[in-house]
Order: sequence, then C-alpha cells, then structure tokens
Amino acid sequence: MMQPPTTDTLDLDMLKAVVGDEPEVIADFLADFRRVATTTLEALQSALRSGELERISGLAHRLKSNARTVGAMALGESSARLEGEAAQGRPIAELKSSIEALERELHTVAGRIDRLLA
Repeated sequence: MMQPPTTDTLDLDMLKAVVGDEPEVIADFLADFRRVATTTLEALQSALRSGELERISGLAHRLKSNARTVGAMALGESSARLEGEAAQGRPIAELKSSIEALERELHTVAGRIDRLLA
C-alpha cells in the first residue's frame, strides 16, 4: 500500500498537485515514470556510445520534466545538468560522468518507487 510522502528522494506532494490524491492514480503514474525513466536511461547510454549530443540533450530534457513532475527533484537537477552539458558540446568523458551520476540518482528514485508500490 502507498506510504507517506518523503522529500529526500521523491516528493509525492508535487505529484499529487498534478494528478490528485487518488492512491491508485499515483501508483500508476509512479510505475509508468519508473518504466519510462529506465528506458530513457538506456537510450541515453546508447546515445553516449554513438556520440549523439543533440539526442542526449533531448532525452535529458524529457527526463528532467518527468522527474520534476513526480517530485524527484534531485533526478531532475541531474537531468538538467546533463541537458546543459550536452547542449554546450561538452566532451564525451564529461557526459559519461554526468550520465553515471544520473544513473545513481535514478537507481535511488526507482528503489523508493519500488518500496512505495510494494
């Protein structure tokens, strides 16, 4: 069952402001976010291997927006940082480091979502 919101990794009050207070709707939204975010991370890693800076920037932008919607503000900030770095044409090594940081943050958020949905 849904547990109380937390602000350390995931601020559910932000999500509730968008979708309302219905636990089932929140759970569905979180499950969808987790799935899409994981797929986006895989696409980011692929774009990094291919050196596609514009694609990295676009994917990071989408993840930033989605993360902020569900209240994953630190993940949103990691995504914003990556988006900016890719748009500025930073070296692949820097982007790799930023994607690794984003991956760690996503892992934390995904774990929190898993616990909420358990």
